[in-house]
Amino acid sequence: MSSKEKSNLVAKQLLSDILRYEDDLKTSELQTRQAKTRETAVAAAVEAAHIRSNLKDLYEELILSDLKLAKENDIEERLWHTIFHGPIKMLRGQLSKMQSKDSTAIQRSRVELSRLFELGTGFYHTLLNSVKLQSDINLDTFGFDLLKLKETKFPKYKEIGAACIQRCLTYLGDLSRYQEDSTEKEIKDWSLARDFYAQAVRVYPDSGRPHGQLALLATYSGNHIEAIYWNCLSLVTKYPSSIARSNLQTLYATVTKATDNTSFDGFERFTTLFVKLQARLLFSNSSEEPIQDLETQVTDYLEKLLLNGLGEDAYKQSVRIITICIATLWDLFGRLKDSSGTSQNLQAAKLAQFQTLSLILRLQITYFQSPVFTKIRWSEMDSPEWKLNEFQSAILSTLTIWTSFCLSNFEYITQLYQSSKSDPDLKHVQTNVEVFIHMYIDLLNLLPTSCDRKIESTEYLSEDVMLLGIQPLRKLHKELTIGPLLQMRHQSPVQKTQAQLNRIRKLAFKLHESDVFDLVQYNDAEMKYIIVNEGVKLQNKERLMKAMAQQLLIDQVNSLEQDLARMPAPKSAAQKNTVLRQIILDVGVFLDHLPKIKRWISTRKCVIIVPLEVIESLDDLKKGTGSLNARAREVIRFLEGKFKVADQFIRPQRPSEQLSDWSEAQSYFLEEDEEEFEGDEEDEEFYGPRTIDHVPLEYRPLLGCYFYHKNIAAKISTLIPTLLIVEDVELLSYAQWFDIQSMDVNQFVEWLGQQ
Repeated sequence: MSSKEKSNLVAKQLLSDILRYEDDLKTSELQTRQAKTRETAVAAAVEAAHIRSNLKDLYEELILSDLKLAKENDIEERLWHTIFHGPIKMLRGQLSKMQSKDSTAIQRSRVELSRLFELGTGFYHTLLNSVKLQSDINLDTFGFDLLKLKETKFPKYKEIGAACIQRCLTYLGDLSRYQEDSTEKEIKDWSLARDFYAQAVRVYPDSGRPHGQLALLATYSGNHIEAIYWNCLSLVTKYPSSIARSNLQTLYATVTKATDNTSFDGFERFTTLFVKLQARLLFSNSSEEPIQDLETQVTDYLEKLLLNGLGEDAYKQSVRIITICIATLWDLFGRLKDSSGTSQNLQAAKLAQFQTLSLILRLQITYFQSPVFTKIRWSEMDSPEWKLNEFQSAILSTLTIWTSFCLSNFEYITQLYQSSKSDPDLKHVQTNVEVFIHMYIDLLNLLPTSCDRKIESTEYLSEDVMLLGIQPLRKLHKELTIGPLLQMRHQSPVQKTQAQLNRIRKLAFKLHESDVFDLVQYNDAEMKYIIVNEGVKLQNKERLMKAMAQQLLIDQVNSLEQDLARMPAPKSAAQKNTVLRQIILDVGVFLDHLPKIKRWISTRKCVIIVPLEVIESLDDLKKGTGSLNARAREVIRFLEGKFKVADQFIRPQRPSEQLSDWSEAQSYFLEEDEEEFEGDEEDEEFYGPRTIDHVPLEYRPLLGCYFYHKNIAAKISTLIPTLLIVEDVELLSYAQWFDIQSMDVNQFVEWLGQQ
């Protein structure tokens, strides 16, 4: 008989002994319950404890001698319920029913409960270490190695060993949770249990059981988003928890029921709306409210939170929110592949997947446009002090996770987009896809290395570790290498961000290579990606400045002019020094002298008019990675802040504040003095004949703005005639052709100091 045959024989004998002892334990426990005297009950209980101790040893011996046989006979579960969970559950039940006067019985039960906690903790630590050594498993890296299973002909016994270790860690988490719950603390500390469950997830990510335990801990603190997050992750593991779906239904019902008759604000209100929408998407819950309306409520309320500075929780939970949606999309996709479903259910799942995709994109767009994210100075990444704050990092993580999903499932995303283009009822999905892509490409073109199209990045990111092995990202995770993971802890903030951006950039190359996403092209001359679809309605930050200038501030301008008109006329020389002067600045002044502009506003001695031409120039200049592009973005942020609060000392030009036709400039034209300019052939050769038609087109909007406000100043006694402040020497030369008071910045600073 070979050694293997002997081992098999020993294992089978152990299994036979276990079955016999389990029968003996049932008999002994029955005798304990039916005992008519205390002595009989005590004797039966002692016998049961002895049998249970022997069973524990037999269970452990079988697990260590033949893991496969133990797995086939569910020995680990039987061990847990028979030796630990059953007795603990009984004692906890007894304690909950005992009166305070039964102090002796209470103390005796607590001592026994503590003994079980200590015994179980020691037992599972020992079993875990034994299986780890026997199966040669590295707890830190096994979860990553597992993803290479098919490619490397991974030993099956190692996977069985890892699953056993995961259950040991889960049981240790349960023991810690029960022990903490048995204390009389007002505020419970679940951190130890959470650590055990989290390690269980990492060591064997294919099983969704510990995810469910983490969801349970989240319900203790009332964190509904986190609880939904962990249950959703459990749902999309290779072996989902059998109760994950029912847990989600219970959670959704609990949240919506608790808030039906209660008014919530802030993030709680967002959570309610989000959960209602998720219930509709995942379970096709009936509702009279159109699902698109509910989606709009969710994203509009999120935008409101972020814009009003109330979105701290919305930022912190952004990764979980996006991951929940991705898990929902994946689950719906899986249901569509299940031919056993009814046609009605399949149709509901099909529509729900489009709505889920639309929701993900709108959430991403909303986070893109948040004040926190738009303030990131990408051009300064090379600085040693540069880093993202907590909220900015969270938003970048959501984008990293979403692009990772798209890379793993590019064909699926392509199919959804293609279908949305051909179905009028899904037009909103197509629009959201294209708006997201536009904003995504704009972000890439702001990055320092956005011109690098061929990004070969195979390193693990913190987001990969967090979501290791889930089915939606499994294809991508299989392609990653373990090496860089070991260096992740030593990365600087910039290195971590750069690694995320490397992943994010890879999607652009996919989009560019796709025939379906034909709106993305690569401009070799400019070395950047561009959007070529002119039909896309841009719903992003690039149009914010112009929208403010042309729409939101018209009433404010009217109010300003009325206020200026009501100002009393100057009565003395001293008072004349406080009269306001309107000044018009060219884009060069804004780019090179922003600190001076801020001081001018603070003096309240002038009203700065921001020409629309300047706003458009800044909008064009903000795209890029150079210092000029960075300054343009800084100016834009400054102007946004001023326009939002309606600062009366700086305002944008209204669309109507210009000449109706350039020919009107003739009335301001100064005829050339023949004696003064006689023989100045060099000037004429450079500037052309001295007529209004020879003023370059790019200068006319700015000069037209000046002429308009010169007229306004003439009608309002409290305004000194308008002054043109420019840095463009050529523009200054053309200004001399007209009745224009102009000077450069240094001259204006000197003038202002004399006022």
